Amino acid sequence: MGPDLELLTAIMRHYQQITGRQLSAARVMAWHLRNALGDALWRTEAGIPLADHRTPPDWVDDVAARFSAIGIDPEAPPAASPGQPDEGHGRTRTEIRATWADGGASD
Repeated sequence: MGPDLELLTAIMRHYQQITGRQLSAARVMAWHLRNALGDALWRTEAGIPLADHRTPPDWVDDVAARFSAIGIDPEAPPAASPGQPDEGHGRTRTEIRATWADGGASD
């Protein structure tokens, strides 16, 4: 686990000590994913190099490695929140992306 993930887990432990509530690593990482890929997208579209001069696929690989390092399978189907339908219908993210690539045809 790298320094970024060590900081994340330390903050999550401290938050739980102070509040008595545990943060969801999956939700924290979902927000991280949204921000990291959003940053990569706008920079790429604007012709601006990524902050560390790597490629967008490198960023995706890095985020996937971070998910794996804290025990989140980036290819697992998303879990439905309590009271919310399973939007993925049990499919993996790879299968969902393939559906989008085919023009959004549903099963």
